[in-house]
Amino acid sequence: MIVKLKAKLNSLDTGSNRTVRPEMALLFLNDSYLKLSRAKYKASSGIVDDTAFQANQQVTDELNHLTTSSYITPVISSDPEPVYSADLTTLTRYRYHLRSKINIGYKGKTKWVTDINYHTLNTSNPATLDPFNRPEPLNPTVYFEGNKLLIPAKDFTVPNYYVTYMQFPETITQVSNCIAPFIDEIVDVAAFLILESWGDPRAQTLLTAYKVVSGE
Repeated sequence: MIVKLKAKLNSLDTGSNRTVRPEMALLFLNDSYLKLSRAKYKASSGIVDDTAFQANQQVTDELNHLTTSSYITPVISSDPEPVYSADLTTLTRYRYHLRSKINIGYKGKTKWVTDINYHTLNTSNPATLDPFNRPEPLNPTVYFEGNKLLIPAKDFTVPNYYVTYMQFPETITQVSNCIAPFIDEIVDVAAFLILESWGDPRAQTLLTAYKVVSGE
């Protein structure tokens, strides 16, 4: 990818003959990968604020390589009623929640439930005291607080939780094999970002075509 990046820069910056060291190339390639994956996610999901919690998002084929699933064992606390919490930051390279299912224990039986009511937590009104979102075993309520999922569970248990999420990209190195299906775009955007760092006025116009904001 470094060779591709240098070739792209040479085609754009024909007169200056500037040298790009490998560590500089990798820095911009990784920045490009991060920005492009974010832009593609936002374009496919219609999300503007990437800190917002998404209850049930799908991703395009281009981002399937960054999508994975994992089990989390929720931790229970009682204040004042039982609430289970699952810390999403414990997941490998966690970036965006896509969808979940909850393992519910009720009357001696367990069942995986996908019919979930998602809400952003209102800290002034405890979840279990909200009369409009009272949790039920087969229709539980999940509150998103930061990167934590909170599940009020007065009449049932939550022994397990399954999350499908989008990961941050793996770091591109000189020896790694980037599996992103949009490698050419990563190279292009990295070249445009380098041009911007050199003060080239064409950079912003070129980046806009990829829906990438350089200052993100």
